[in-house]
Amino acid sequence: MFGDGIMKILILTSINPVIASDAYVKIANAINDEDTTILCYPFFAEIKSQNDNVPFLPTFFAMLKSTLTKKMEAKLFNSPNTIVIGNSYKKHEFDFVLTLNYKEEEVFDPYLETMTLDEEFKKFNKLTHIDSLYSAVDAEINLPTIDHAITFIKEAIKKNERNTTKRKTTQGR
Repeated sequence: MFGDGIMKILILTSINPVIASDAYVKIANAINDEDTTILCYPFFAEIKSQNDNVPFLPTFFAMLKSTLTKKMEAKLFNSPNTIVIGNSYKKHEFDFVLTLNYKEEEVFDPYLETMTLDEEFKKFNKLTHIDSLYSAVDAEINLPTIDHAITFIKEAIKKNERNTTKRKTTQGR
């Protein structure tokens, strides 16, 4: 983390495009740093599914699976700071995995919960490797609001920039 100047944060939300998109829009509007890429697969999948008139879930998982290729991974995670909002496969390691307003007594992601429990999704789940996605128990920190997430992200970016600058200064000597 921070040592190589690359920082990745996962803001774990439901894959419900309305919930994830709300977090994405608010965070993207608050973080306008040229060294930061903000990705939200549910948001992008919802736009594609509406534009192409195709179902959301297959579009979302096709998009998510494409991130597993080396070429796509290199494109997506090439910024000094990458923020992913929604969910991701555990193959992608993050410096921080955070949840928003998670309550243990509630189902964290009703979309994934329904898919996991519904027999009709059994074959689809195997194809999409749904069990390889992050879950709320993987999160290190639970932030109560999007504003808290924005504050956390801004501070993490500052720390990453300081560490990167410090590393460049000591290497230049």
